[in-house]
Amino acid sequence: LYLILGKNDFDCGEASRLLLRFLLPDPQLKEFALTPFDGIQVQDQELFEALYSRSFLAKERVVWIQQADKLKKNTQTELEKYFT
Repeated sequence: LYLILGKNDFDCGEASRLLLRFLLPDPQLKEFALTPFDGIQVQDQELFEALYSRSFLAKERVVWIQQADKLKKNTQTELEKYFT
């Protein structure tokens, strides 16, 4: 679990890009191993399906929630349960 917080969107974006490059160094695998979501628009079912499923074509899987602070409260609560 990685959390990137900051007041400057540019710096947060750069930190995210660097982290993704570290976690998924092979650009070809990003297509299969990276599942991005927007915290404002994500549907609970879609998010938790991604969290509980395994990647078939990549060894590692990255679920990236942008604007996670905008998730609905019940979704945040379920995420806390998932990570504990």
